[in-house]
Amino acid sequence: MNTFSTLCRLFGTLFYRRPDDAVMPPVLNMLQQGALSEMWPLVLSDNSEFALKQLRQPQDVAALCADYSELFGDNGAVSLLAEQHGIDVQGFAAFQQQVGMPGAGTVAGGHFGQMLLTASWVEDQSAEDEVSAQEALFQHYLLPTAAKVLGQVEMHAKTGFYRALAVLTREALSAMADELVEQLEAQNGDESDNA
Repeated sequence: MNTFSTLCRLFGTLFYRRPDDAVMPPVLNMLQQGALSEMWPLVLSDNSEFALKQLRQPQDVAALCADYSELFGDNGAVSLLAEQHGIDVQGFAAFQQQVGMPGAGTVAGGHFGQMLLTASWVEDQSAEDEVSAQEALFQHYLLPTAAKVLGQVEMHAKTGFYRALAVLTREALSAMADELVEQLEAQNGDESDNA
């Protein structure tokens, strides 16, 4: 698993799971111990450096749960469901099935956290068409949803934790999208050289 896959898996889990979920204590502990700072692959901006510091702070799980509910709950300020942002969720479910994602289509509404987890899974696959699959995921589902969700999270979050998560997710997705463009250009260049 490469670094960007790990980031997508981590960020997807943080958006998908409530802070009091049984799988979250080791994740929060890992963040507090600075593991994300140690593996952060990008040049640090002032925003990302501050965000990484925020995630290393001890977290009050009750406050995080309250913030998560206010942000993403049934009547929350931010919908994590792509269908609420005009994204074709049936297309996303079909995409998951096409790339062989385990549990494809089981999350109604195209949850943003599930999209990040899908990006991690696709990144880990070694299929020949991995780059084109990643590009399709980013172009049609992940980036349009992120554009709607992340700014709202930053605006409405009561804790620095979720604002930091939004900043770091945006920076990582932007870098991954740039890398995909470079890979596609190189791939297209190789194909035209061989023609």
